[in-house]
Amino acid sequence: FFWLYCHAFEWKKYFVKYGLRTIYIGHPLVTLQTQANKSYISDFIEKYSITKNFKIITITLGSRLSEVKKHLPIIAQTLNMLYKNERNIIILLATFDHFKEVIKIGFMSVSLRYFFITQDHEKQISYQICDLAIAKSGTNNIEICNHKRNIITIYKANWLTYFIAKLFLKTKYINIIKLI
Repeated sequence: FFWLYCHAFEWKKYFVKYGLRTIYIGHPLVTLQTQANKSYISDFIEKYSITKNFKIITITLGSRLSEVKKHLPIIAQTLNMLYKNERNIIILLATFDHFKEVIKIGFMSVSLRYFFITQDHEKQISYQICDLAIAKSGTNNIEICNHKRNIITIYKANWLTYFIAKLFLKTKYINIIKLI
C-alpha cells in the first residue's frame, strides 16, 4: 500500500515523518509547466512591442462570462486610477477569444495600452514576465505563483455568499495557494 501525493512539500511533513510509503505523482500545473526559453520570450516581447521602460501587468478576469462581467468594471476602474500615476504600463489580458468583445466594451474608458493573450503558451509567458499579476481567484493563481510573480487575487462574490462566508471565516483575505 502506497500513499500518492501531489506536492513535494507534503512529503516530509506528512508522510516520511510518520513512516508512510509514498510515491510522488506531481501536480499537473506544476509538473507540466516549464519556463519559456529566452527565444520565445524575445519573440513575445517583440510581437507586443514591449520595451524595458514599461511595467507589465498580466490580468485574468475569469473563465466564465459571468465572472468576466462581474470583475470587468472593477479592473477598468483600477487601471484608470493607475493611469493617473503611471503611464508606462502595458496590460496583458490572459483570456479567451470569445470574451474579447465583452472586454473591449468594458475597457472603452481604459487609457492604458492592452493586449489580449489567448494562446496557452503565451499566457504562460505573460505570467513569467509580468511585474504584477491581477488574477481572479482560481487555479491560474497556482500557475502565476509557480513563476514567482507578485499577485493580487480578486474575486467578487455575490452578497449572500459573502455574508455566509463571513460567518465562518476568520481570515480577511484568502487565496487558493494558502489552501494547498
